[in-house]
Amino acid sequence: TRVKDDGIYALVIGDDVRIKRVAKGWQGALQLLSDNDLYQMEQLSPPDAEGLQVAGKVVWAGGEI
Repeated sequence: TRVKDDGIYALVIGDDVRIKRVAKGWQGALQLLSDNDLYQMEQLSPPDAEGLQVAGKVVWAGGEI
């Protein structure tokens, strides 16, 4: 339900759901990064970052499960 470390997360921002790389900045700020060059980096201030809902962290597993 919250960003614990840098990684790729499913995020809920208002009515939008986004998959973004998240990097933690100073004093609780967050940077939302996209692997798609068409989308610019977004910086969330600590108060805005508090309102962010995290649906989950994206993980990858290769091979048979």
